[in-house]
Amino acid sequence: MIPTVLIVDDNRVNRLAAMKVCGGIGVLSREAHNGEEALRLVHQHRFGAILLDLRMPGMSGEEVCGRIRADERIREVPIIAYTAHVQSTDIARLLDAGFDAVLIKPVRFWDFERVLRGFGLLPA
Repeated sequence: MIPTVLIVDDNRVNRLAAMKVCGGIGVLSREAHNGEEALRLVHQHRFGAILLDLRMPGMSGEEVCGRIRADERIREVPIIAYTAHVQSTDIARLLDAGFDAVLIKPVRFWDFERVLRGFGLLPA
């Protein structure tokens, strides 16, 4: 079964770029433009991983991650923080907050592929 990644970002260009990367490595993707939509989708569909922007209006990526981790029905899905605004000291804080990995925008093909392979979503 081909994994599906949920891409959550309020910026359409960033969502399209991430979807293109997914397609390039043979992964299906769906998109959400905010945290509320993302939470609705993760309760309706099974995703192999979530690529989650941190800075969005309304509900932040960290809040979305916290809500997913608090829900035992969906807490196991890998969540990848996806941001352009991160310092090396922030990475440990994000991992402690429940994210499984951190990717820096713009996402590079090989970095995303490496992370998904690490979650077992791509063949070794």
